[in-house]
Amino acid sequence: MLVSAFLTYSSAVDHQERVEKFNSWKQLLSKHSISFNANLSFLDFTGSSARSLDWQHKGLTNDVLYYENVAIIEKTSKLPFIVDPLGQIVEFMKVHLQPKKLVVTSFLDDSFVKSLENTMRFGGAILIQDAEYFDPIISRLLNKDFEKVGGRRLIRLGNRNVDCSPDFKLYLHTRNPSIHITPFVRSRTTVIDFTLTESSIETQVLNMTLFHERPDVEQQRLDLVKLNGEYKDRLKYLESDLLSVLSESKGNLLDSE
Repeated sequence: MLVSAFLTYSSAVDHQERVEKFNSWKQLLSKHSISFNANLSFLDFTGSSARSLDWQHKGLTNDVLYYENVAIIEKTSKLPFIVDPLGQIVEFMKVHLQPKKLVVTSFLDDSFVKSLENTMRFGGAILIQDAEYFDPIISRLLNKDFEKVGGRRLIRLGNRNVDCSPDFKLYLHTRNPSIHITPFVRSRTTVIDFTLTESSIETQVLNMTLFHERPDVEQQRLDLVKLNGEYKDRLKYLESDLLSVLSESKGNLLDSE
């Protein structure tokens, strides 16, 4: 429940406000005597430290806000609306989605509809930049107004029906941090804000300083992060395996080695 709340309500605010929201939800659970893991982390629940390290190797900024945002992009059931003033996420997404190719276009590009149609048909991923110039032609996509005809899944795009592959992915992107998102678009997307905050800058400066002044310590930190992630993944596997063995056990449980 805590992770669902985080996924739903925290993507559009900065890291400090996320922490405050998360703590306030924990206080509410305690107030109503609902038990929960006091050390619960959104990143640990949705992935692992090793995965965050992999994102860093792919070019993602070493910052908790960025890690959380990428996890939200992967987990959200709505269309991701990415607010990225520095424009760093586009290059990361190109590497992150490999071997699938990410098609990058813009609402200001005359051929963006053609690029969108081709990506929909062949099941690729497309990122449309300059989302502040939102084109209502994709409104049906946001509404998920699909029509099934035989084995085909069609959607109205402009004046014609277009086949849409189940593997199709759409991302909206803007570099404008003060963008006004209409209620229609906001209610049908997950706004994910990569805007730098004071706490984000502090974290990045600390990491850069450590990397340049004590690279040996930085390497030890990275090794520990990776090892911690591997341990957590192994623990999850062992817990799952144990539950499976218990559920399939026959006869006297105490007789089973």
